[in-house]
Amino acid sequence: MAIKIVGLILFVLIFSSTLSAQKKALSKPSSVSIKPKIEPPILQVVDGSLRFSDANGNKAIDASELSHLEFSLKNSGFGDGLNLVAKLQSTGTIQGIRVDSKINLERVSKSGTTTYRIPIQSDMNTAQGKLSINVVVEEPNGFNPPPFSLDIETRAFQAPLVKVADFSLSGDGVLKPMSKFDLQILVQNTGQGVAKDVSLSFKLPENVLLLEGEEAQRISQLQPGETRSLKFGVIINAKYNLSTVPVSLSIRESFGKYAENWSQAFAMNQQMAAPRKLVVEAQAQEKINIEEASLKSDVDRNIPKTPKRNPNRLALVIGNEDYASRASGLSAAINVDYAENDAVIFAEYLKQSFGLDEGHIKLLRNATSGEMRSGLDWLANLTRATGPETELYFFYSGHGLPSDGDNLPYLIPVDISGDRPEMGIALKDVYQQLSMHTSSKITVVLDACFSGGARNEELVAKKGIRVRPKEGSIPNNMVVLTSSSGSQSSAVFQEKKHGFLTYFLLKGIQTQGVGASYADLFKYTTSEVDKETARQGKIQQPQILTPPNFEDWQTWTVQ
Repeated sequence: MAIKIVGLILFVLIFSSTLSAQKKALSKPSSVSIKPKIEPPILQVVDGSLRFSDANGNKAIDASELSHLEFSLKNSGFGDGLNLVAKLQSTGTIQGIRVDSKINLERVSKSGTTTYRIPIQSDMNTAQGKLSINVVVEEPNGFNPPPFSLDIETRAFQAPLVKVADFSLSGDGVLKPMSKFDLQILVQNTGQGVAKDVSLSFKLPENVLLLEGEEAQRISQLQPGETRSLKFGVIINAKYNLSTVPVSLSIRESFGKYAENWSQAFAMNQQMAAPRKLVVEAQAQEKINIEEASLKSDVDRNIPKTPKRNPNRLALVIGNEDYASRASGLSAAINVDYAENDAVIFAEYLKQSFGLDEGHIKLLRNATSGEMRSGLDWLANLTRATGPETELYFFYSGHGLPSDGDNLPYLIPVDISGDRPEMGIALKDVYQQLSMHTSSKITVVLDACFSGGARNEELVAKKGIRVRPKEGSIPNNMVVLTSSSGSQSSAVFQEKKHGFLTYFLLKGIQTQGVGASYADLFKYTTSEVDKETARQGKIQQPQILTPPNFEDWQTWTVQ
């Protein structure tokens, strides 16, 4: 038994010794670090790709405008540009402007190019100044492209103001039922800011019907100073019984507070202006003083007014413009541009500046031979009834022609052929009718030449032929102002929508006032017509005709 125990102990001791030796023979554990292969991008901002874009294209950050900073990154490296971040720092005028300081960018593929648009939002509080934006694009492994920056002008809020700058009522004769008339309305942005989403709503009373034009219209935007013309064709039916025709135009823009509504009441039976050509030039988009645009010439507005009424003053005013519609085979080129407008506005000056009663003015537009002769008879008869203190005014704008053979001047009605001027109204007969009864003063204004020329094309077939018409004798107490001399033509001042003589005569009254003397007024008129036509490469020299040794006319006055 003792021997077995001793043997077991020896076995345990030997096994333990062997196990210990084996442990000493094993090596200590260790770790291995494997670094990934790096394929970095090489990023560059593409030359010329850095730019600023804005909604209205003025290259500035305007108040309440969404803009963008744009640039492109090109990758010429060994791998894709991943996990890119743009960090933006804004300095300078930052009031009212929001630009994110950190933006994640899309990848730029190896050998590829990617374009980015970073939004810049401004609000109504944007201040006037300059914004600087510095951009750093970070690549995770430090392969960053060079930083870049951009300076942009900022602009404070500029309010628009959309309103009706002018309007024109035109048609044949007077405003009455069953007769069509045209209403032109000139809408303008007179503010310094851009007007957006402008809505227009035109309204007429019951029994007044719209024939042409749209009741509701929309304009996407109006730049500062820009105009838009609206034209409406309107007719009044037989049920209408009011004394005026009220019309209105409601105007609204995107902010809802920078527009003015417009309304106007037109009196029934009022004389309407002749239809006129509309020439409107939009204003440039600049921060300058903006003048209100107009459908009319400057002399058609702000007519001097006299408080004095002159019941002894009588007038016959004729404007013959439309010859083409009275005869077949004639083009509109033979018409006398703005002759109707000459007559209509001269009649207004007679009422407002000369103090004539409306019932003492007969206005004829596109008058036939019968109408012109009837008008002269009306004037002569009313002169007889008024008495020797009568003051007469005769105005004519239209075609004039010399007769064949004796070259006597004739006024040409719209229904008379230019090949037979003798069928018209001889100027000597006009003078005779005006002086048939004793008058204290007679003023004649002729915005027509009698040489065979014309404002546009001649009325006769023998174009280009000019003659010197006979002037004839001028009766006592009469002064005649003619638009040209000798064989000269009489031209039209297209920009001002009048004949040259009419325009500068009215301009003289407008600038000199109702107290102007004929001497000063006619001197101004003849001088300005000569200078302006010379500037336009023409020769037109008005002349003043009077009886021999008659100087009293120089002291006559407008009022």
